[in-house]
Amino acid sequence: MIECPNCKEQIQDEAEYCPVCGVLLVGNEDIACENHSNIPAVAVCIICGKPVCQKCRKTKMHKTFCEDDKHIRVYQSWAVAYVSSTEYEAEMVKANLENAGIESMIFNQQDHAYFLTVGSMARVNVMVPNDRINDAKKVIDTLNFEADDNE
Repeated sequence: MIECPNCKEQIQDEAEYCPVCGVLLVGNEDIACENHSNIPAVAVCIICGKPVCQKCRKTKMHKTFCEDDKHIRVYQSWAVAYVSSTEYEAEMVKANLENAGIESMIFNQQDHAYFLTVGSMARVNVMVPNDRINDAKKVIDTLNFEADDNE
């Protein structure tokens, strides 16, 4: 584990960006902003994983978001209930949550994280409304998944 130079959270050694704040880590200067291919990205949106330059970057509570205002609103009123490295597993978790009457949505960082290498730390987030996070955790705890992907 290493410490993110921006938010000081502990993250995986091989991470290319901090999944907590979105800041690109040292050595990723070749990653271009998805909107401006001639400008280096400085971070990725913590919701969708889109690489953004300083001009495109939106921040709220020291977290990085892309220009999609919906992502900031989602972050403020939704919580990450489960993190997976595969969309298939995230869809299974979402189905179980919805069967339990808990609204959920999936944000797949792999949709934008084209710069990441195979086996990297791109995340698929299953999110639920903030007021249902404890109920969601109880449902997820009953599922039989590998603990490596669950936060």
